[in-house]
Amino acid sequence: MPIDNEWYDDLGDAWWDPRGPVAALHDFNETRTSYAIGVIRGAMREVARPRVLDVGAGGGLFSASLAAAGCDVVGLDASLPSLEVARRHTIPAASGCAPSYVAGNAMMLPLADASFDAVVCSEVLEHVAAPGTLIEEAARVLRPGGVFCFDTPNRTWIARIALISVAENLGWAPRGTHDYAHFLKPGELRDFASAAGLQLRDLRGYALERNPIGALYGYLRRKEIGGFRLTNDLRFVITGYAEKPPAPDLAIVEETPIAVEDGAR
Repeated sequence: MPIDNEWYDDLGDAWWDPRGPVAALHDFNETRTSYAIGVIRGAMREVARPRVLDVGAGGGLFSASLAAAGCDVVGLDASLPSLEVARRHTIPAASGCAPSYVAGNAMMLPLADASFDAVVCSEVLEHVAAPGTLIEEAARVLRPGGVFCFDTPNRTWIARIALISVAENLGWAPRGTHDYAHFLKPGELRDFASAAGLQLRDLRGYALERNPIGALYGYLRRKEIGGFRLTNDLRFVITGYAEKPPAPDLAIVEETPIAVEDGAR
């Protein structure tokens, strides 16, 4: 089944409506930002303002949150209308940072090698035909020691029911937005990372903060799911990060001449 990504072009300023068609994404944004910032700050302790690429930035929700946390963010997306929305909502954060945006294909990033401290990819891998290629491109633009943060649905019956049977029927996303065949197993993510030269460091899960009935009731009444939390249960949405190995220490060590005794020559 082809994946329908074109509806994102038509969202307009509804991208930024917390009770609009992407209300669930707003509920999700705080938790994913907290996880990504923790990973980035942990890996980049000596970098005051990490340079971060947000692949699949859409209307700029995640990019804006990362910038507010003190990152120098570039948001990339193939949807020109979505990027126009992101730019309209670009306001310098208290940190003094504001995201910048660029149009481009995630499979062929129009960016230089080793130019970012971190790459984030949220709710994107399940929407592309070749996630391994996307991860290879992310690895290419990462500096040695940089991190690739991601989240994507697991290919399980729970994720299928939640994101296709329920979400698309309730109007959280149009029919055809998700294709179960494009959901990824943890082992597949590990293999893709390894093939790209990255070392998978963490795999966690996301779960609803409320029980499913409470979340459904909140959405039907107020379009408010109630947020998400990190968990060790990987059956729904997987999050995690992989690291690009640090560059080898190229410092030249001065060799000490070895004394050779007479008669041993």
